[in-house]
Amino acid sequence: MLRYLCYINKHNFCSTCCRSSWSKIHMCGKNNPNYGNRIKKEVRERKLLDTFIKEIETHYCKCGCNKKIKLKLSHKYYGIPDYIKTHENIGRKQSKEHIKKRIKHGKEHCLYGKTGKDSNGWKGGLTSECQLARNCIKYGEWRTQIFKRDNYTCQITNERSNSDIEAHHFKNFSVNKKERFNINNGVTLKKDVHTLFHKIYGKKNNTKEQYEEFKITIRNN
Repeated sequence: MLRYLCYINKHNFCSTCCRSSWSKIHMCGKNNPNYGNRIKKEVRERKLLDTFIKEIETHYCKCGCNKKIKLKLSHKYYGIPDYIKTHENIGRKQSKEHIKKRIKHGKEHCLYGKTGKDSNGWKGGLTSECQLARNCIKYGEWRTQIFKRDNYTCQITNERSNSDIEAHHFKNFSVNKKERFNINNGVTLKKDVHTLFHKIYGKKNNTKEQYEEFKITIRNN
């Protein structure tokens, strides 16, 4: 059975319920040692911490870094930790047996290495070919090449941005498969400019002539 230690009068309790019922009687109102004490909570806690630091010896982290553990008031009641936070696993190495167990457990898992038709979440290939092409690495590389070439600047408004820009295809992406990743088939535009272009001209059968026409109208206005 867990035993809970109360720091006042060193009482032991069999459970939290037992402790709370005792504290309601002996720690409320005038029975509370801080009753009538108008000192601020921060000042009172600082004084308690100072006395606690004087009573306790300096504790060092057991990971071997030889750094002192910064004492807190909570350590008085719940104990001083052996390690500094995030130092628990420093210097520890997993055994070969443990690594083998982890690999075995992963392979036995129902979804390990199962992709496409072998996956439990397979729904007959709902994702379109166009969407798969947009999600591939080649598309991301093409887009970054366009941004670097145009110096992350919209080619219509001449505004530079690292986040509010998109790569526009002169010949639309879905139909012209050969021109999808051609650098000469793209240009950097701001997001709002890009959406305005496709509102006017749509998302099918786009051409470079449409872009040039759109560029002139925007700059004249």
